[in-house]
Amino acid sequence: MPASTVGSLLAELRDEGTTLFRQEVALAKAELGEKISHAGKSAAAIATAGAVTYAGLVVGLVGVGHLAHHGLVAAGVGEDTARWLGFLLVGAVVALIGWVLIAKARKNLTAVALKPTETVASLRETKQWAQNKIHPAHHEPAH
Repeated sequence: MPASTVGSLLAELRDEGTTLFRQEVALAKAELGEKISHAGKSAAAIATAGAVTYAGLVVGLVGVGHLAHHGLVAAGVGEDTARWLGFLLVGAVVALIGWVLIAKARKNLTAVALKPTETVASLRETKQWAQNKIHPAHHEPAH
């Protein structure tokens, strides 16, 4: 094989390799950006769920706690016991609802895999392509 042909093949391999590398980097950026965006949305959902839980605890313990207190008194529970027990029961229910919201948001967040799987697969293909370019005789069918 003439030297100029080998030189041109090496230059072509270099140029195509550079282009492929740039495309791989762009793919990795796009894929990671998408995954980070999803993770950010899940984190925001956790923060929102936490705020709702907190607000629910405060409003629930103050508002419905008074109602539960009166219901317990009407059911025959002593005034002092009904006061704290009403607030405790309402607070527990609201906290349970908040816990369910947080657990759901956490599940969504942990389901996000940050590994750029498409990029890894593409890099494998690029490696195979480069090996075929460097050692074409090993991959050509026998005549």
